[in-house]
Amino acid sequence: NREKYGDISILYGVRCYDLMLFKEDVLNYFRNGDSQGVKLYLSYEDEEDQVCYGLECEREDRCMHGMVTGLFTKIDRPSKNTYALIGGPPI
Repeated sequence: NREKYGDISILYGVRCYDLMLFKEDVLNYFRNGDSQGVKLYLSYEDEEDQVCYGLECEREDRCMHGMVTGLFTKIDRPSKNTYALIGGPPI
């Protein structure tokens, strides 16, 4: 039922590339998701992470060093028809 939904934005934060879950899927959506109506935004915390830095150079509009909450500055304002799924370790 994909036609019932508009675009999907995924904000995904990782400590470093080595700890990223579902690497192939994440990278596929990061690079090719637009054609499927999916925009994947990525943040990474380890400033020494060369793989994530390379992704940031590849898509500066979709990747940044810092906390995942910083990605909110990169996305369009949410519409009334917006839902969020949030997961992560307890803080």
